[in-house]
Amino acid sequence: MKQTEADIKLEILAEIEKAMKKKGISQGELGRQLDISRNHINSYLRGRNLSLSLDRVLDMAEIVDLEVRVSIKKRLKTSK
Repeated sequence: MKQTEADIKLEILAEIEKAMKKKGISQGELGRQLDISRNHINSYLRGRNLSLSLDRVLDMAEIVDLEVRVSIKKRLKTSK
């Protein structure tokens, strides 16, 4: 199954939210560091608004000390 940009953002944002809880970082604090409102942070983390760029998602990950890596694998051929 093909993974979309939205799928990738949602996967990273879920890990960001976990890291925020672990580190005790509020949505408001994350928003202040990125100059984004807490309401926008909330809508991103809930998947209601995915208009933010992947660069912005990576900025969020950096603030909560997450390293994001891309894994590329050769697709297995399916026999018919």
